[in-house]
Amino acid sequence: MIKRLPSILTATAVFLCAFFLFACANDNEPTHIHNYGAWMSDGAPTHTRECACGDRQTENHIFSDDTCSRCGFVKAADIPDNPDNPDNPDNPDNPDIEKPNYDMSGISFADATFGYDGNEHMLEITG
Repeated sequence: MIKRLPSILTATAVFLCAFFLFACANDNEPTHIHNYGAWMSDGAPTHTRECACGDRQTENHIFSDDTCSRCGFVKAADIPDNPDNPDNPDNPDNPDIEKPNYDMSGISFADATFGYDGNEHMLEITG
C-alpha cells in the first residue's frame, strides 16, 4: 500500500490539474455585447455614446443642413456683420452683453442626485 501512495498522489494531481485546466478553458460566462445609449453632443466637433459597462465611443459630428444627424447638434451660423452690437463690429461672435442681476435669496431646492439613464428628471424649486 505504501509503495502505491506516490502513484496515487501523482494520478490525483494529474487529474486535478486537467480538471482545472478544462474548467478554466470552458468559461460559461456569456460574451458581453455592447448596448450603447443615445449619442450626446460634446459640443463642437464631437458627440459620444456610452455602454452600461462604461465603454465609450466618440466621433465627429455628421452634418446634414447644419444639424448633426446622430445627436442633433446645430452648427453655429456664420454671421457676416453684427447689426445687434454696433459698439463691437469687429467681433460679431462675442457681443457685449450685460449680465442681469436677479435677487435669488428666496430660491431653494432640495438636494437630489440623478444617474444618467436617458430619462428626463425634475427638481422642485421653491421660492
